[in-house]
Amino acid sequence: MSERKFTVRDIMKRPHFSEAKVIAGYNGMNRQVKWIHILETNENQSLIDGNELILTTGLFYNGDLNTGLSFLRELIRQNASALCIELGANFSSIPSEMIEMAESNDFPLIIFTGKIKFVEITRDIHALLINSNAKALKELETFHKNLSQLNLQSKGISTILQAFHQMFSLNVIYYPIDGDTIFLPQLNPTIQKECIELFRIQIEKYSVENTEQMQKTVDQENILLYQPVIAMGQCLAYVGIVIVEREVDEFLSLSLDYTVTAIAQNLLRRLFIEERNFHEQNILLNDILNNRIQGEELLRTKLGLIPNDMRDFCFYCGVMEWVFPRLYTAYDDLGTTQQSMVVMVRNMLKRHFFQTVILPLGNRVYLLVYQTQIDRKQMRPIQERIGMAILQLKKAVSNLLENREIFIGVSNPAHLLTQAYQGFQEAKQVIEIAKITESNPDPFYENMGIFRILLNMKDNRTTPSFINDYLGRVIQYDKEHGHRLLETLKVYLNNNSSKQKTAKELFIHRQTLYYRLEKLEELLGDLTNPERRICIELALRAYELNRMNFF
Repeated sequence: MSERKFTVRDIMKRPHFSEAKVIAGYNGMNRQVKWIHILETNENQSLIDGNELILTTGLFYNGDLNTGLSFLRELIRQNASALCIELGANFSSIPSEMIEMAESNDFPLIIFTGKIKFVEITRDIHALLINSNAKALKELETFHKNLSQLNLQSKGISTILQAFHQMFSLNVIYYPIDGDTIFLPQLNPTIQKECIELFRIQIEKYSVENTEQMQKTVDQENILLYQPVIAMGQCLAYVGIVIVEREVDEFLSLSLDYTVTAIAQNLLRRLFIEERNFHEQNILLNDILNNRIQGEELLRTKLGLIPNDMRDFCFYCGVMEWVFPRLYTAYDDLGTTQQSMVVMVRNMLKRHFFQTVILPLGNRVYLLVYQTQIDRKQMRPIQERIGMAILQLKKAVSNLLENREIFIGVSNPAHLLTQAYQGFQEAKQVIEIAKITESNPDPFYENMGIFRILLNMKDNRTTPSFINDYLGRVIQYDKEHGHRLLETLKVYLNNNSSKQKTAKELFIHRQTLYYRLEKLEELLGDLTNPERRICIELALRAYELNRMNFF
């Protein structure tokens, strides 16, 4: 690290600075020098990016103290490294006011008492900096190749972390979503605890948009630089390094990024290998989907449940379906998409302490999600964790499938695997409702409300007659006159007869709403009658399920 970072103190050791003298700002001698400029006027100070060593003969001064102070103040503001002034025609001596300003800002002020060739200084320093950058790039390339070789040799993550640790001799932390945290070497227990808590919070609130490196001050001396390990659109772990009294440079940042990428590749390979070992469970799930129900004890044995798990066993059945674009005709990548979805789904649910049996079929993925320890004291309720997992899963899958339409349905919770077939029927009904009603309903079957009854009645001859009796005149009126009375009725009832909310949601004037409500009462009768209102609302829901074939 020290070979790649040059300070004002290092520059002062170069041959051309043998006669130079520091007259102010000694406390700033560790300022980094990234480049060197010759600057003679105030006009070009806007070109400074920071960390430049400035050489000048003092043409800007001309005996005007205010101009001199302004020149120095602007260099300090733009974070220049130091100012080197050649004494001579323009500066016979440095004003005490400039010395005081430099000293109070820990800004090195350096003078050359004799003639010096600036071109030789710039050639020397630039060569030093360029050679150092070239060496750093070569080291980065070598490090990157070493990490790739470790992955090709199927080495573990600990080997990758060890290589990173040896590169910088810094404390390295690896925090996976499951498994134990790795510290190389062990840190102070207080710092370890603080880092683990930070990563735990980050994992919990992680969003796929947040992939950048971040810094966190641990205490007065230590800074934690960390980065998420991203694969399949989700966070699998965090890698961090503890930096003591050292700035984060680009070399260190890139090295961390290379390490994180290598770990992501390693984890991804491991996840795909694990998927090959779930063949027996896939057969089990396929039997359940085809209603080839076996005995409860045999099903649990195939699932790998031990006797102690029986009392706490609880599961959900889920179905996830995605839509191919209308012009999509090539299905060559279907298998790849399925495999990616399975890996993503299993890992996402694992983050919420669930185990899964997953079976991809076409553009659907069937899930049997279960847990066996529902009495963990620090764990959120199962319903809450399922809900959180579904929301995160939908977002991650949407990114993977490039924002194609996605439907997710989840059954009621159950405790007997012999009930799993019915559970998958419930999950599929949630998706069916979402498609028919063109809405984005709650993914849980238990929250489908009246649709749970209507969906199983939609082919009954009684249902069209019921819809016609309570909504037929409105449907016919809209069809003949091109009005939107049916939509107005639905919004009005959904807003508990609030005229203000209804008009706002429909983007219409109050008078327009009053006219429509009068027409609705003319066609349907008194909307305030409780019994009639219940029937109308039920007919509205039934119509949503039957409208494609109605009339």
